[in-house]
Amino acid sequence: MGTNYFVFVEGEKVHIGKRSGGWSFVWNFQNNKYHDLSSLLNFISLHDIYDEDSNTMTWYHFFSMAMNWNPTNRPDFVLPECATLINGLVINEKYNDIIDGLCVSKNAYFR
Repeated sequence: MGTNYFVFVEGEKVHIGKRSGGWSFVWNFQNNKYHDLSSLLNFISLHDIYDEDSNTMTWYHFFSMAMNWNPTNRPDFVLPECATLINGLVINEKYNDIIDGLCVSKNAYFR
């Protein structure tokens, strides 16, 4: 279970990532629509961010939350069986890369 985050671009809902209790925030690079941290920031800075319950936040507030979401800082954290710890980040098997320190899925449909 987790929370998905979106932006609306020309009336279309674009999934940008997911926060879950069991692993680090996972960014959705939309089949390489963005290719690094700089292009991701350029994209999200143009939009308000919405969660799956339609709560809104500024891109800066969202980015701060996402970058500070790290379940490995909890002393009671247990690594899920379906995840791997890579460079201090918890990576779920659905997610396939670390780019500029971000846990990334190159697949747009991982929700």
